[in-house]
Amino acid sequence: MRALLIDPGRRYLERDRAIAKPYPHNGLAYLATALAREGLGVSVIDAALEGLDEQAAAQRAVALRPDLVLITAMTFNAGAAFRTAALVREQDPPPLIVLGGVHPTLLPRRTLEECPAADVVVAGEGEEAVVEIARTLDGGGVAALAGRPGMHLRGHPEPPPPRPIADLDRLPFPDWGLLDYERYLAIPSRWGSIHLYHLNSSRGCPYSCTFCSPVHGGRVRLRSPESIVEEMAVNLARRGARHFDLADSNATLVRPRFMRLCRLLIDRGLAGNVSWNIDTGPHLVDAEMLHLARAAGCGMVSFGLESGDDEMLKRMRKPHGVAEAEQGVRAAVEGGLTVKVSFILGHPGETPASAERTFAFARHLRQTYGVEYYYNLVDAYPETELWRMVERGEAGARWVEGTRGNWDAYGRTKPMIELPGLPAGELERLYAHYTRALDEVSGSSFYEGKPGRPGRVGTPEVVIIGVGFAPGHVTAEAASELGSCRAVMGHERVLRTVAAHLPPGVEVLADAESRERAADLAALRADRLARTMDAARRVGKVAYVCSGDAGVYSYAEPVLRAAHAAGVRARVVPGITAATAVAARLGAPLRDAFAVIGLYDQHLPEAVAVARIEAAAAADMVIVLYLPVHEAVAFPGLYPPERYPEAHPIAERSRARLVSAISCLRRHRGPQTPVGVVTLDGEDVVTTLSEFERMVLPQVHPYSTLIVGNSRTRLLGRVMVTPGRDEDGDEDGGPAASRPGERE
Repeated sequence: MRALLIDPGRRYLERDRAIAKPYPHNGLAYLATALAREGLGVSVIDAALEGLDEQAAAQRAVALRPDLVLITAMTFNAGAAFRTAALVREQDPPPLIVLGGVHPTLLPRRTLEECPAADVVVAGEGEEAVVEIARTLDGGGVAALAGRPGMHLRGHPEPPPPRPIADLDRLPFPDWGLLDYERYLAIPSRWGSIHLYHLNSSRGCPYSCTFCSPVHGGRVRLRSPESIVEEMAVNLARRGARHFDLADSNATLVRPRFMRLCRLLIDRGLAGNVSWNIDTGPHLVDAEMLHLARAAGCGMVSFGLESGDDEMLKRMRKPHGVAEAEQGVRAAVEGGLTVKVSFILGHPGETPASAERTFAFARHLRQTYGVEYYYNLVDAYPETELWRMVERGEAGARWVEGTRGNWDAYGRTKPMIELPGLPAGELERLYAHYTRALDEVSGSSFYEGKPGRPGRVGTPEVVIIGVGFAPGHVTAEAASELGSCRAVMGHERVLRTVAAHLPPGVEVLADAESRERAADLAALRADRLARTMDAARRVGKVAYVCSGDAGVYSYAEPVLRAAHAAGVRARVVPGITAATAVAARLGAPLRDAFAVIGLYDQHLPEAVAVARIEAAAAADMVIVLYLPVHEAVAFPGLYPPERYPEAHPIAERSRARLVSAISCLRRHRGPQTPVGVVTLDGEDVVTTLSEFERMVLPQVHPYSTLIVGNSRTRLLGRVMVTPGRDEDGDEDGGPAASRPGERE
């Protein structure tokens, strides 16, 4: 048996402006998956994607000879759904035709009356209903569905109301392979051209905005963060999916759940491999939440602001005010997120003055924060409070002639309602004027491939951030800080490490530019600092990115001094430590006490460094040595002696100090003591102390970091293992560290 699902009509949004369709109908994907798991052959026709009118869509449908046809309908395309159903009915013999979706859920009996071609109208969620319907094809007939919750049949009494699915986690993930995904919108990204995926993480809404259809009810049902993250991971693995739009009106409604979602994405390593967007209310966000979301890969947050007039917001029953709306936008932008906002014009109670205040607020947000915007004339949907307000003429509202009950009239660009002082013609004029004026202000457009830009906001601030050796060696705290910066300073090698965590449009203060201008090291440092402070005063927050502990150790003090002199706020975020980065690369997490000793010549007298090594070795600690050689040794082209004469004695003394450190260690460690080396560009090395001294030391790379084991450290292949102080290993009796597949 074959099932066909149809998303009808050439429009997929309630607007006339044509843009590529970003993704398939999420609900249809759930239904297609449920039917495929039931064993039916499944086909999908997306009329808007293919540019098919009702006649062409029906011809395609009849050619497929389906046994079951399911047509979804929003209010704006309900007319197209009804006409498509009538044309499909001409198949001989006709298939069983079922209508469902938002519009039939709100008006099930009226849908049966207006669409004589429909055999069944399903109100409510359809994943379980369509399986029941499919099973009638084997025998018993459609009459067997009479009396089932939410199943409306012609000639049968009204059924009980639909039963919401209580546990959303038990629904199978949509199988996007059932759809021709390559035809949907692709946008540029740091991973190349990518497609977008819709992800449903909750159903229901606790609010009662006048213009919204309560299709999922007021009780909120939530998927677990674990289920959401698993769906992302599965689609990344199977389909290379890189971006997800969460189809929730209030993704941050339950703060602990949202925070756990973000932490899970970070913990599972998805934060740097996928991006995602959310919708929520401006009253449901805070700085900590938004910074964590950015670190977890969130790129954009959408707020339904709807008006810039507090009295109108009350009439709409919105749960926020104008001041709270801007606070939410500002917090999101300062958290490094692109922001999209929506406004509506023409709600009952609207006046020329309130309309102007909303436009002024929208323009202010676009000019100040670079927001993306939706600006629409209000549509009155069935079974909403707004529909009832117009029916009773509240605040003088009345239907524009020919729009009441005309489902083809829904478009958000032509008025359906007119008001005293704002007749249809004036509303249409204001809408055209407002949208044209807002389009003239630079902003983002995510679904048209135009990235957002950081807003021109924020206190002048420099954050000194230490990062590890590879993209995975950036802590959540460091990633969060990077995601909210408006400019970044750092060596190009370090910036490549953090590129995935920087927001779109960030200003890059290229270190190469300072090197080109500077005559010596002192001038180079001064130029870096001057450019950093200037950027902080211009754009707000600047990230000064350094490599690990050593970079912070070297640069924090001069940056803090320069910031104090410039009146710029400054602070330090160590990020991942050199020790942790090395341990992660070598598969050798550190246990018990360990010592981290920097060998950078400028900041530590050699006698002090040797004394520290002696003390750590005597205490049988694992020892981490970092940055043993200045970068001028490996990159002389960046530091020619004639321009940077002071760099080269530094490099020589640094190498001499490393030799001294190894000599010191040889007095306390045996020749077979494991030594691990991580370099910036070369391969990681795991060897012994004697082999390191003989073969590796003469050519060690700058930015190398060494882990020198203690008396308990052993080599397992190419992995260093340091058991706990109990002789049997760690607490569960196994080795303290190993890579997967290499355990003893």
